[in-house]
Amino acid sequence: MVNHETFNRIQALLKEAAQKRHIETDSHKYQHHYLFSGKIICGNCGTTFKRQTRPNKICWACQRHLKSAKQCPIKAVP
Repeated sequence: MVNHETFNRIQALLKEAAQKRHIETDSHKYQHHYLFSGKIICGNCGTTFKRQTRPNKICWACQRHLKSAKQCPIKAVP
């Protein structure tokens, strides 16, 4: 069982983490926020990777590469 003080401290930490990642906690937009979202960084350009669903597989791809392959040569990772 968790006491009220611990619960409130954890809630404050969760809120702080959401603000740092610019997550709207009351929005339905982030209901499907994935485990690796915002955590995989492209070693070439420094942009975060984005989760993509492709036929029969899921990949993570550099957002700059998705906009233009000329901007970053790093391809998607399954």
